[in-house]
Amino acid sequence: MGGCCCCFPSKPPRENPMHPIAEPLIKRKPNHTPPYHQRPPVTTHAHKGMNAVVRLKTGFERFRTNVNNKNPKLFESLRKDQSPKYMVFACADSRVSPTITLGLNPGEAFTVRNIAGMVPAYQKTRHCSVGSAIEFAVVVLK
Repeated sequence: MGGCCCCFPSKPPRENPMHPIAEPLIKRKPNHTPPYHQRPPVTTHAHKGMNAVVRLKTGFERFRTNVNNKNPKLFESLRKDQSPKYMVFACADSRVSPTITLGLNPGEAFTVRNIAGMVPAYQKTRHCSVGSAIEFAVVVLK
């Protein structure tokens, strides 16, 4: 069990905070390793002084115009149901989008994002969100 390259690029499991073993972490080295991936392309540009709500609204309007309106059949079927082919566990790092990185279209992957993209060992009383997502994918989405 280890972290993703974004969060824990060279840390062994015992130093990973998501690891279930309760032991002290070794002190981090002062020279932080930068992430190994390229920054994804930006689809909406925030102008200086742009309000956060306006930024999100502008992004949604661009999505609707450039993506949704150009693929009406795809989004009509996604509105009714989802049947993804893949289940992807990914890091919650805002710099990486699994669908962009893997070249997937909307509806192709059921994505679970958390710190370091971890799938912790099963424990009845801990880490229930990942287990719940797996159960939902297997039982409901099939």
